[in-house]
Amino acid sequence: MSTDLKEHFGRLEWVNKEMKTLENEVASYITSQPYEITFRYSNRMFLYSLNPPPATKIYTCKQTQDVPVGIGARSGTLINELRATLDALACTLAIRNNAPNTKSTCFPTARSKENFLNDKQVKQKIKSLSDADKALIASLKPYIGGNDLLYALHSSD
Repeated sequence: MSTDLKEHFGRLEWVNKEMKTLENEVASYITSQPYEITFRYSNRMFLYSLNPPPATKIYTCKQTQDVPVGIGARSGTLINELRATLDALACTLAIRNNAPNTKSTCFPTARSKENFLNDKQVKQKIKSLSDADKALIASLKPYIGGNDLLYALHSSD
C-alpha cells in the first residue's frame, strides 16, 4: 500500500469498526420492539352486489419509542467520515499529479450523468487530477442513475 493512502485506509477501518457498533445499537433498539402493529378489516360496503369481495386486512405500524440519539449521531458521523475520506482521496490524487493547490479539489457527484460530464463545477473539483484518475472517478458513476449509493452518501452528508 502506498504511504499516501495509509490514512485513508485507516479511516475506512475505523468506519468499519464503528459500523459494527452501530449495527449492535440498531439491533438492540429493534429487539426492544419500539413499535406496535395493529390491524383492522376494511368495512367497505358493496351495495347491489350478490358476491361482495372479502374484507381487506389493513395493517398499521406505530412507533412507540424514540430512536436513541446515539444511533442518529453515530450514523451521521459515519456518513460524514466516508464522504470526507472520498474528498481526501481526491486531494491525494491531485498531489500525486503535482497539483500546487488542492483547495478546490474534492470528490465530485452530480444529479445526472449529463451534469457529471458537462458541469463546470464538477470539472473544477477534479481539474488537478491526472486523466487516468479522472477516468477512474467517472467509471464510478457518482450520479443519480449511475451509482445511487455514492450519490446517496453525498446527499446524506
